[in-house]
Amino acid sequence: MKWRVLIFLAALHAAPASEAGKAVELGRSARAEGIPQGAISELKRVAKTASGGEEIGVLVELARCLLEADREPEAAAWLDKTIYRNEPEVIFWRAQARAQKGDYENALADYTLASGIDFPLREDAAFGRGRMLEALGRPQEALTDVYAKVSRSSRRHVAAMLASAAILIRKGGKESLHEAGRLVEGSGGGTRREEDQRRYLRGRLALESGDAASALNIYKDFAPRDRRLAAGVAIGETDALSRLHNNEKAESVLEGFVRENPSNPLLGETLAKLDEVRARQKEPSNSALKQWEHDDGNPALSAAATYYLARSAERQEQTERALRNYREFIKSYPQHPLRTAAIIRLARLLLAAGQTKAAGELLSSGGEPSDGPDQARLRFLQGEAQYQSASYAGASKTFVSAANLDPRLSESALANAAISAISAGNEPLAAEILNALRKQNAGAARRIELVEAFQSARAGNPDSAEQLAWLADHGGTVGNKARLALAEWRWQQHDAAGAKLEFRRVANSKAAGANDQKDYFAVYLADDGSVKAVDSVSSAAQDFLRSHPDSPREADVRMKWGEVLMRAGDYRGARVRFGEAAQSADDPALKQSALFLEARAAAGTMDEAELNTAISILEDVALDKTNPLAPQARLEQAMLQSALGHPKDSVTILDNLIGATNDPRLKFMAQMKKGEALLLESATEPARAPDAIQTWRAIAADPQALPAERNEALTRMAAACAQVGDTDGALAAYYEALTAPRDRQPEYFWYYKAGFEAANLLYKLDRFQEAAAIYEKMAAAPGPRAAEAKERVKSLRLQKFIWED
Repeated sequence: MKWRVLIFLAALHAAPASEAGKAVELGRSARAEGIPQGAISELKRVAKTASGGEEIGVLVELARCLLEADREPEAAAWLDKTIYRNEPEVIFWRAQARAQKGDYENALADYTLASGIDFPLREDAAFGRGRMLEALGRPQEALTDVYAKVSRSSRRHVAAMLASAAILIRKGGKESLHEAGRLVEGSGGGTRREEDQRRYLRGRLALESGDAASALNIYKDFAPRDRRLAAGVAIGETDALSRLHNNEKAESVLEGFVRENPSNPLLGETLAKLDEVRARQKEPSNSALKQWEHDDGNPALSAAATYYLARSAERQEQTERALRNYREFIKSYPQHPLRTAAIIRLARLLLAAGQTKAAGELLSSGGEPSDGPDQARLRFLQGEAQYQSASYAGASKTFVSAANLDPRLSESALANAAISAISAGNEPLAAEILNALRKQNAGAARRIELVEAFQSARAGNPDSAEQLAWLADHGGTVGNKARLALAEWRWQQHDAAGAKLEFRRVANSKAAGANDQKDYFAVYLADDGSVKAVDSVSSAAQDFLRSHPDSPREADVRMKWGEVLMRAGDYRGARVRFGEAAQSADDPALKQSALFLEARAAAGTMDEAELNTAISILEDVALDKTNPLAPQARLEQAMLQSALGHPKDSVTILDNLIGATNDPRLKFMAQMKKGEALLLESATEPARAPDAIQTWRAIAADPQALPAERNEALTRMAAACAQVGDTDGALAAYYEALTAPRDRQPEYFWYYKAGFEAANLLYKLDRFQEAAAIYEKMAAAPGPRAAEAKERVKSLRLQKFIWED
């Protein structure tokens, strides 16, 4: 990815009446007219004969023309070979050239050097240093060491405030976003580009605050001149549309942007976002990607299109097509930034298809990227290939290497390394790895020790019983598995009484089946709890199902697979796996759980047809009155009916559930959702709004309601009152939430929501003194947003000149 540092400056040297001066003037004129390459030849010619200050002026202008013509390497070369390479202006523009061609480390060194010299571009050099720190993944240094130190009198002050705000928005979190908002709103004035940047950041803040509609309104008809910012706006508009569940429009926005801006410097990020949007659609069209793939005039677009066509085919389980596209991409674009990602994805597909040799050859010939995480992922896959080839000793060493390269892979890599060492019979190495794993996750180490005990038992080691008994006493899933294995061990030793005793103590008889136990645990060990675990768990699950087609653990494995897909946001894939689990489950309870999760996955797509399917699946769960999930299934059905615009049906379901359940928490939740459904219904039947308000009032008045339930009901009631024009009723409900006793286990979320909404309502009514009083009340009570309330009241008093007597 190129990094263009946009700095527009007056010329450094006055134009003397000389050949050098005329060449410099020609360069300035050519750049002003947008045709910088019209002056490059003359500037090169004069640069060879000029000397002293004239040569510096010519070289700087030549570099600027080359940079605007996207010929960064030439610009850097001219400035690097001159005898004036240590002159401040030359250092600065060399940094610009290196930054633009992506040589961030050397650009940082030049910017740092230039920022320490007293010359006209010193501030710009310091700012460039901040940009390079960001590009190198060191945003906190850029924030504290560069942008925070820009003085208010500097012409770079507005740009520094906006750059700081952008970093804080990416950082996320309530405090960071609050500070980012303060910086954006406090950065008035500036250049046209800074005005555009301010508007763009307002949109990002709206998105991060959950207000996608406001973000969409900010980005509507917004066409900044800066190409990078234009790409950011397109991506921001896409994020807003996606959060409003309009993925088709989001896809259209990005495709239109790419067609109109095929050479944008953020083309890679734009196409990655497009792929993210397409992944949410059931059957996205590939027509645009296929058209771009054959665009011979734009190699960058053509290459990326080939890669994302492979991704699309992989998601749709068109494995042969995905394999073909990945291979074509890797062969055709040996220097492309996505090449390592393509090798990783292709290797995973080959391993999943059992093509271990081909995967190993690919990983060995792919070269090692400079990026640590990419190296770690490649090593991890190499370890998998070695393990599948029964090269256990090599696999163990490779997995350890992967663990050392990336802390995020460490736990799963060490677990696999331990299993490999055990399979290789290298007990000292296995023990060493387990010791390292225990420091990270004792539970994961325990699971590996169980695998080791199983292997020991299969080998007939007489110490196996002691090892299994020790693990069994630790309880949990590992304890149950160990106790079952201990029971089987005693049975094999003709100790029938001991075997029966252990069997009676086994918590889950579904744990039977020693032959598939190692692969079963491999599925669970592949899950490190992150979203990215989906690939490793999917691969392990496929291995298990292919190797053990008749295993009683099949449904359990499919459930785990679906769980990880759901966590990664692949709801369609998760629904398929949960459905398969329901079909293969022998245990009725497991079957009902799988159906329930299948419905949730279908609902997660937010597709109308899928929502209706989810309602149908939940009906099957709810019909079994003995199923503990039946009441929850009814509640979910009601919520889906509301989402589909059928609030009347939702109310009917909820009334039946309220009358049937004895669970007070479920009852309160159903009543809460009934109020929401009634309010929705009031859009066509206004008389339903008072019914909604009364439903929430009943919850707030019930002494069994928890503080959170009571405050939520009051807050929702207040909003409904405001919606129907009952301002007094709204303020009364808000105030009731604010005056609830807070001495025991205070509730914060709805308390603050009620307070800030009440103050906002009073502000709109021009009741500024009362709004200030609300803020002061929240500021005086200990809580996570007390400081925010204190700042709000201070701002309000200054803004409206409200002072205490």
